[in-house]
This record gives sequence, structure tokens and C-alpha cells, in this order.
Amino acid sequence: MATLEEVVEAGSAEGHDEGALEAYYDNNSHYYAGESVEDILSSFEDAYRGEYDSGEDYAEEMYVSGGFDLGELSSYIDWGRVWHDMECEGTWTEPAGGGAVHVFICI
Repeated sequence: MATLEEVVEAGSAEGHDEGALEAYYDNNSHYYAGESVEDILSSFEDAYRGEYDSGEDYAEEMYVSGGFDLGELSSYIDWGRVWHDMECEGTWTEPAGGGAVHVFICI
């Protein structure tokens, strides 16, 4: 199995955030027994959605960037509940520092 150090080194060389790589590896290494660094990085790239101020911000961004024109209705949406539902479906976060979070989807 590829070590954390190998994954972080290769991922950093490709421009990936080291903290996000570490979080993903720590939470998923049990799935990757015998997998190559390239396979783990490919899975990371599929799962990682970026760094956001919070899960709620990610949920709102997903709707806005997805072309939903919410207009004034946006202020009535409980993005915390939307985020909760996303978590129940397998989306998860890890601290990114400074109060931000790394967001991942279950693949």
C-alpha cells in the first residue's frame, strides 16, 4: 500500500493541497490496501470538492453554481439542513485550518 508520505509528495507535485491529501488518506486508507499512489490520487481527485468556509457554504455553492436561480428564495433556505442531508448521503468534511473545511464526496 502506498504510504501517506508517498501520496502527499506525489499529490503536492501535482498541485493538490497537502492538508486535503492527508485528510483523505487518513479517512480512506483502509480502502486502498495494495493500491498505487496513482490510484489513490485518482480517487482523491474524484472525491475532493475544495476548501470552503463551512459545509453550509458548500451546499449553497452547489445550488448556485448548478444553475438554480433561487433569487430571493435563497434567504429562506436553511443551508444547514441542506448540508445535513448532504452529509447523510455521504458528503463529509475535515478541518482545513482557519475555520475552513475540506469537502469530500463519497465515491
